[in-house]
Amino acid sequence: MENGIAAVDDPVALQRIADRLSPAHIQRYFDRWMYRLPSPFTREDRNAGYVHELSILQFEMSCTEVFDRPLHGRQFFEEVIRDQLDLGRPEKIQLLFHKRIPKRRGEGPFRTRVFSADVEPSLQIRHRDTRVKQYWKCGRALRTETTINNAKDLRVGKLLKNLDALRQIGHDINRRLLELERQSHHCAPAATTFADLILPTGDKQHRAPGLRFGDPRVVAVFGALADFLWVNAGFRSKDLRALVEQHRAQPYGTRQMAYDLRRLQRKGLIARIEKSHRYVLTALGRQLVMFCTKFYARVICHSITEAHVLTSRAPIAVAWRRFDREANTLVAALNLAA
Repeated sequence: MENGIAAVDDPVALQRIADRLSPAHIQRYFDRWMYRLPSPFTREDRNAGYVHELSILQFEMSCTEVFDRPLHGRQFFEEVIRDQLDLGRPEKIQLLFHKRIPKRRGEGPFRTRVFSADVEPSLQIRHRDTRVKQYWKCGRALRTETTINNAKDLRVGKLLKNLDALRQIGHDINRRLLELERQSHHCAPAATTFADLILPTGDKQHRAPGLRFGDPRVVAVFGALADFLWVNAGFRSKDLRALVEQHRAQPYGTRQMAYDLRRLQRKGLIARIEKSHRYVLTALGRQLVMFCTKFYARVICHSITEAHVLTSRAPIAVAWRRFDREANTLVAALNLAA
């Protein structure tokens, strides 16, 4: 599969070979060539301790999910793209074309999105100089690539000895993004779990107020938490507060932010990263946030709008008008009308 292996007789052996790559292997390869090539260091320089020290300019960690049924995989990824449009709101959603589209002189940036056989969708998430890209590969695989262009963005040094740490970080980012996308498609919680979310829970000392479903403030907080940009390194309260204000279209104070963060933590939806001021969504948090946001935006709001349009032919509008007529008839028959 171009730069990936699609099939192998012994995947365990292949993984073992890949895991053997270490900073020591790269250092030995470099030293072997430096022994053959002319060196700018004189003997006095080397005796004084001057040596070459390798650093990591760019690091890429990829994960390729090959589907037994490519059509289902493509449908899954298109749903992921849809989630980014009305739920995640990342910085960029781009379509990768097979040929370059030139920009004509005097015109603004190219913004048209054309869906056809010659267009491949791509999801791109950016955190400073670190980027995560997902795209459909070879017609049957979902490719997730995390490219780290500045290791200090993730609080890791650039020296070669940090290769294993960067590899683990890239692996975790890819895994969290894929888990988040899977949960967004299978996010319906149990009835008791949903009840614990909307009702107060806990003892008197650790009381967790309920997050009422449909409350405009809760809807705004969940909509901000559904942002896929938090997958990389979590979020800070000031970052979340700005998004909540945009969702609510009204001020959102620091006391309200602190109160909401506290009840989100006590409900087990978010967890604070140790020795930092950042938070991450828990597995339960991702499930409930995606379920509530999708259900409210795509079912409740959409259905109420359709049901109240008198001329709508949508099934829910027709069923609602029929129910309204039958209810009025029943009330009149029982002499309950005012």
